[in-house]
Amino acid sequence: MNRRFRYVLFDLDGTLTDPKEGICRSVQYALHQMDIEEPDIDKLEPFIGPPLEDSFMEFYHMSKADAGKAIAHYRERFSAIGLFENIVYDGIPEMLKRLKEADCYLAVASSKPEVFVKRILKHFHLSSYFDVVVGSELDGRRSKKEEVVEEALLQLYTLKEADLKKDQAGWDKAWLNGKESATFRDSTAMIGDRVFDMNGAKAYGLHGVAVAYGYAPEGELERSGAEYVAATVKELECYLLGEKQTVGRDSSFLRAIYMIVPFVIYELMTELLTWLGMKLVDFMTGMGNGELSLAITEHSSALAVWIRVIALVGTAAVLYFLYRRGDVIPLRRVKAVYYGWTILAGALLAMGLNLAISNIYMAIGGDPERFAEATVQVQVPLGMAVLLYVIVTPIAEELLFRWLLYGRISRFMGAPLAICLTALFFGFFHGNLLQGIYAALMGIGLALVLYWSGNFWFPVVFHMAANAFVYLSSALPGKTYELVVAPVNSVIYTLAGLAIMAYLYRKLRH
Repeated sequence: MNRRFRYVLFDLDGTLTDPKEGICRSVQYALHQMDIEEPDIDKLEPFIGPPLEDSFMEFYHMSKADAGKAIAHYRERFSAIGLFENIVYDGIPEMLKRLKEADCYLAVASSKPEVFVKRILKHFHLSSYFDVVVGSELDGRRSKKEEVVEEALLQLYTLKEADLKKDQAGWDKAWLNGKESATFRDSTAMIGDRVFDMNGAKAYGLHGVAVAYGYAPEGELERSGAEYVAATVKELECYLLGEKQTVGRDSSFLRAIYMIVPFVIYELMTELLTWLGMKLVDFMTGMGNGELSLAITEHSSALAVWIRVIALVGTAAVLYFLYRRGDVIPLRRVKAVYYGWTILAGALLAMGLNLAISNIYMAIGGDPERFAEATVQVQVPLGMAVLLYVIVTPIAEELLFRWLLYGRISRFMGAPLAICLTALFFGFFHGNLLQGIYAALMGIGLALVLYWSGNFWFPVVFHMAANAFVYLSSALPGKTYELVVAPVNSVIYTLAGLAIMAYLYRKLRH
């Protein structure tokens, strides 16, 4: 059977499940009991992964004794409520099932107390996949990742050898680090989302495989020494099973193909569906009576919008169903209030950049009519404009540029280069210099809110707000329009938008 490793150890939090709600609210409760108020649970994300004692001492400067009291308070809430405020990442059960079918031995190695780990696995119907489950003890013993990994390895090896010989006494830490266990360790991988997991792997010479969808702070995984970083659950599955679906990192040509195929599909599908729609209209015009032909001619602009809407919806559906299993990034939970700030940032930056480009173009002697041709949208009834420009177009374009292209480029080239390249592609995609400059600058903002939030819907609402405010502003009555688009406002809008982006950076980044 295809498999890269015979023995696979998984971290729990941030690797198999998204535990943010339960852990962070339980930490918040514990801090409250210690007379420390922390209203923003997003600031408590660093507690996900490392031992609680270390985190309370590091982030809130508690003594060892006070950290012990805080842990006791944490467990009051976590054992009753927080334990189940948890979400299994999409694709995890399917991946575990395939690993078991490939005759892999699976273990959970978590710094969370073992009694909680077992209850979580049982609650989410994952227990049957694991041969060994190891966590820390409630009294604080075996809380370090290296200690957890050691115990999991010993139990795995004993289990594996049980069919071959009965006397299993003497397997200990010295044996694990000895030459006799080299083959065993070389066929074993530790999977996790934090540097602590990779340190646990290195302590025993295991293969360290990191997942980028968890809760590692920016840059941590790059410095962790992981031999492979999987962006999605599906990519992790392919890597562990040694399947060819995972594009090799040693082939630049294959990487390029892998990254641009969605773009090619998008372009071909939208053009094909648009062409078919226009051909259908032509056919109806030719086959219909004079009255029908006249009605079609009178409503040609509306029909063109409907054809474009159908083409975009159809293309987006094709991309989603083609790539939903292999490319979807698990959605990080984020407070609803940050959506509001993202909408405001998108609206302000869109207005500011549009005005700035317009003012600069006119200042250097540009042709007003050419500017209008390059930037104006098709004039259609308001409801249809909202459907096309504010709802359908942002979702379809974000599905392509941020959900697929950004994810694929960042997998091989890193987030900074992915932000720049997707912005450039987004600019070229818009077809002319003026719109291209605007789209490229907005593309940077769209990629940044995705990078900071870890949630696909943030660039979508950013994009929707940008399109809505730019389009609707053009429909304002004369004096109001002149007031809104006054040249000085380009600076005000842009600076305000950048200030909100700075706020979102502080609040959303991992």
